[in-house]
Amino acid sequence: MYDPAVNAPGPYTYTVTGVAPCANSTATVTVTEVAPADAGTSSSVSVCANGVPINLLDSLGGTPAGGGAWSGGLVGGMYNPAVNAPGPFTYTVTGVAPCANATATVTVAEQTPANAGTNGPVSVCGNGAPINLRNSLGGAPAAGGTWSGGLVGGMYDPAVNAPGPYTYTVTGVAPCANSTATVTVTEMAPADAGTSSSVSVCANGVPINLLDSLGGTPAGGGAWSGGLVGGMYNPAVNAPGPFTYTVTGVAPCANATATVTVAEQTPANAGTNGPVSVCGNGAPINLRNSLGGAPAAGGTWSGGLVGGMYDPAVNAPGPYTYTVTGVAPCANSTATVTVTEVAPADAGTSSSVSVCSNGVAINLLDSLGGTRLVAAHGAAALLVGCTTRSERARSIHLHDHGRGTLCERDGDGHGCRTGPGECWHEQLGQRLLERCCDQPVGLIGRHARWWRRMERRPGWWDVRPRR
Repeated sequence: MYDPAVNAPGPYTYTVTGVAPCANSTATVTVTEVAPADAGTSSSVSVCANGVPINLLDSLGGTPAGGGAWSGGLVGGMYNPAVNAPGPFTYTVTGVAPCANATATVTVAEQTPANAGTNGPVSVCGNGAPINLRNSLGGAPAAGGTWSGGLVGGMYDPAVNAPGPYTYTVTGVAPCANSTATVTVTEMAPADAGTSSSVSVCANGVPINLLDSLGGTPAGGGAWSGGLVGGMYNPAVNAPGPFTYTVTGVAPCANATATVTVAEQTPANAGTNGPVSVCGNGAPINLRNSLGGAPAAGGTWSGGLVGGMYDPAVNAPGPYTYTVTGVAPCANSTATVTVTEVAPADAGTSSSVSVCSNGVAINLLDSLGGTRLVAAHGAAALLVGCTTRSERARSIHLHDHGRGTLCERDGDGHGCRTGPGECWHEQLGQRLLERCCDQPVGLIGRHARWWRRMERRPGWWDVRPRR
């Protein structure tokens, strides 16, 4: 028995021993060993389903000889995952007779590649809600990957994270590589309409721009409800209430809105200016009745008037201003009544007089009682006969008793006479010039029967005729 595994090739002699006298007989077999075909040893290999082609010969064990043939239509042993289906592929090396063919099998398994999807951009609003960036990847990204930039679960929050690229990585199962895809985030500035507020305006006020009444930092260029042009609210045209300001957002930002609620205040009304003439000895009057329009009650008067009551016996003529306090933002309202006092007619008081039937003519005016305003005949004439002349000006309020000379008499009350012991008071604007013939300072007040009162007030004398 020749065993190629044990014996070596070469000549092997077979001898048959002859029966004498026959000689032994021999024959020789020369053994030649042919090298067996070598297809290597069977094995298995995993490839990535999206991997590059591989040569399965490299996956066989042993020392497979080249030049063999592969089953499954593989050309040159090249397995392409994009073309070939996984499974067993047999390699056959043809044996040289008497050697049989040699075969070995490579079993191919394909691994599904990791899939992180494809790159994608996304725009978010700077004040928007958090979003999941995986939804912005293209394709069908697998779950369970990780994100760069510290994103947890792929959640991007505009209030926390900064815009820019964020990479998603899905770990591949060997021999597949990891898969990555990037989402580039762009943040859009949100529209800003400011914050809602309220404002009060006066019903007769000037137009105002409601943009100035919004809180925050509202952007310009928005639109107002209620037909407001440029946000201008005109109390004479527009009705109070809510007005909404809208700033259009740039996608994906929504429009921004804010509301200004306008309230109108009724303006104060002091009426309109008016004049009034009163008699110097007339009854008190309410100056509000002399204002034009429809002045509101409850205001205050200048000049110390109480309730607007003007009393010619107490108050001085001139302008008196009525003020009605406005409710903010309305201003106070004022109107003025200018009072003119007209000097009352004074014929004196009735009296009687006896004359001698053959007496001289007399002026009956001198016989009337009461107060008379005597016209001056000129300072020079009045001062004739004065042995000593003196003049001094006093600050005296005349209460508009007319221009000319107010004559103050002493003695028997029979008219103004020139001579010692008499003074005349001539009106100079609102001052009284006292011209005296040898009279001491302070004469005013001695002749009380000619005047209702002469009282001292701070800085001036108040002279009023007796009525």
